[in-house]
Amino acid sequence: MERGSLAAFPGIISRRSQRLSYLNRIFNMPAWDLVPAFGESQTQAGTQMALQRSERMPHYFFDTRNDDDFIEDDVGLELPDLKAVKEQAALSLAELARDVLPGSMKRTLTVEVRDERQPVMVAKLLFEAIILVPSGQ
Repeated sequence: MERGSLAAFPGIISRRSQRLSYLNRIFNMPAWDLVPAFGESQTQAGTQMALQRSERMPHYFFDTRNDDDFIEDDVGLELPDLKAVKEQAALSLAELARDVLPGSMKRTLTVEVRDERQPVMVAKLLFEAIILVPSGQ
């Protein structure tokens, strides 16, 4: 083992990576952005981090419902405004419809959009196929 190597102290490495992972989840940015650069004070790093967070776009999650089946989006997307959110919700709804509507007679498809704090929008598609002629004609 190398002299001065942290390999002799696996607990230190593990705790540091756990702490960086925790900070990454809280601030939703890469952990290396949360650690001061060489020669940078904690105050400078904190100010830089606050600026980066304020410049970030809002994060939205697009949960889907296919009748009673619910799928929660745990990844989401960063989008600049509600117009972009509406467009993405419409695209998500169209993709869902393309996958599940063939062969269906009646479906309710929904995309429920939320940000990190609250629901933001609901996009809904109601589909019903009504056959007007008897089969075999």
